[in-house]
Amino acid sequence: MNERVLSGIDTLEVGYCLVGELSEEDVALLDGAKTQAQEEQFDSPGCPVAFHGREFRMMPRGVSGKEWRIENDDVSLALAREWNGGRVFPEAHCVYRSKFLWREGWEAAEAKMRAWLGSWAAVVGDKVSRVDLTADLACPCPDVDIRGHEVTGTVVRRDDYASGSHARGHRLTGYTFGGGDMVARIYDKQRKAKEEGKTWFFPMWKKNGWDGECPVTRTEFEFKRDMLKQWQVNTVKDLAACTGDLWRFATETWLKLRITCEADSNYRRWPVSEFWEAVQSAVDSFGTVTGVSRLKQVQPEYRRLLKGARGYLASAIAVASTGGLGKGHGWFVTKHWLHELMKSEEFRDLVEARRAKFATM
Repeated sequence: MNERVLSGIDTLEVGYCLVGELSEEDVALLDGAKTQAQEEQFDSPGCPVAFHGREFRMMPRGVSGKEWRIENDDVSLALAREWNGGRVFPEAHCVYRSKFLWREGWEAAEAKMRAWLGSWAAVVGDKVSRVDLTADLACPCPDVDIRGHEVTGTVVRRDDYASGSHARGHRLTGYTFGGGDMVARIYDKQRKAKEEGKTWFFPMWKKNGWDGECPVTRTEFEFKRDMLKQWQVNTVKDLAACTGDLWRFATETWLKLRITCEADSNYRRWPVSEFWEAVQSAVDSFGTVTGVSRLKQVQPEYRRLLKGARGYLASAIAVASTGGLGKGHGWFVTKHWLHELMKSEEFRDLVEARRAKFATM
């Protein structure tokens, strides 16, 4: 029981920064295919289009401010019409299909896509916007008291924390924990694979020891852009160096499943469940744990900063007004100081440095 039959990256989204421009022929091809796709009936499956040696389906609508969206069994690619080297946003957003990632290996799949993009565009940067790390265990979905202390970790101290259990009839099928920039899911992957037509997972599991009968439970952690930034994961190269640390954080700090121990009133001393120990042990398949630390940066709220500045200014005026020069002196010298500050190049440089810092948060 709890034998690991698969682990790795199941979902990957990467934005690619492009410079230059599409050729007139490419623009005409993409515009023509999109027009044709929009002429189809509702829920159009897309219009077939061959683009730089690959077969795609052009979808009737773009996404996230990007003009075109083309898809095939490997990827979904959203492409902008105007290219600015990523100064506004990545010009190409690629969602990698699960089957492509498992078939090729995530790094090889990304390298193939990058090489293809580079054959017709100048790729000058990349930014990872989402990654899902997963481990599949040959065992039934665990029975967890989600409203008790069997669920611990930093996730339960978050304001936006949410949890839920899922069932099919009377059969437990899984759980969801967290929200916002990070989510965990534990669920019956064997049933899900059958429902979604992803039975190609079965031979992969069997290759790793699955008997074909035992239920397979998936534990999945979804990291979105804001959480990845806290781990200094910006590029694909950053991700490759950090997957082990992400899994360790997710399973040892962010979330833990424990076994109730009635004899001990301190639930933090309750033992980690056997299932969770097996989940934690999957860290060895995600590369070396390098000791990268989470750098949590929170951008200050504008209104809160103004409120603080208001208080400091009131105190400064009051202090400057307590001398023998009268109450008006405090107002005069403070207004003069503010006027000179706003003209100062040193202050402008300080503002620009802060702006650059907050733009990365």
